[in-house]
Amino acid sequence: MHDKLRFAATLVLGAVAAFLLLHAAPVPAAESAPVPVDEPAPAPPVEHEQESADEKPPLPRDIDHFLTGFPLRGAHIDVPCESCHARGILQGTPRLCSQCHQNAGPVRASAKPLSHIVTRAECDRCHTERSWLGARFVHTADTATRCFSCHNGRAAEGKSRDHIPAPNTCQDCHNTRTWSLF
Repeated sequence: MHDKLRFAATLVLGAVAAFLLLHAAPVPAAESAPVPVDEPAPAPPVEHEQESADEKPPLPRDIDHFLTGFPLRGAHIDVPCESCHARGILQGTPRLCSQCHQNAGPVRASAKPLSHIVTRAECDRCHTERSWLGARFVHTADTATRCFSCHNGRAAEGKSRDHIPAPNTCQDCHNTRTWSLF
C-alpha cells in the first residue's frame, strides 16, 4: 500500500511540474497577434483575383489553438486547417473525437475501422492523440479487473448476441491484443 501511495504522489508531482514548465515557458513572438476564436478572422491580403465569389480565402495559420480550448497535439499538429474547419468556418468546430471521426460528418477525418471492437465509449477513453493506433489500456495477466468490468455493454460491448453460450472466461478463448480466437 505504501508503494502505491508513493507512486501516486510521484505521479501528481510530475504532472504539476509538467504543467508549470509548460506554462512558464516563453512563448515566441508571432508576426501578428493571434485571432480570437469568437471573432471572424481578418481576410489576408489578396494578391490575385479569386476564381469565383464562392471561393474562401485561406485560413490564417497563426491562431494560438491553446486559447481555443482545443490545443493541437499529437496527430492533430500536422493536419491542414481546412480538414477541421470545413468551408473556412472557425466557430462551432467539433471538440469530441466522435464528432469528426465518424462515417458521415461535416469534418473530413477517418472513422473507426469495421474491425474496431464495438463500444459506446469516447475514443480518448482508450486512445491518445499521438497516433490513434493501439489502445492505452494494456490487458495483462496482472490486470486487476475482470473483463466484464469494462465489457458490460456501456464502456465496451461484451459478448455479441451470436456468441456461443460458454461458462469460460474471455481469456480462455480470446487473445486480448486482437480479440481473435487463439
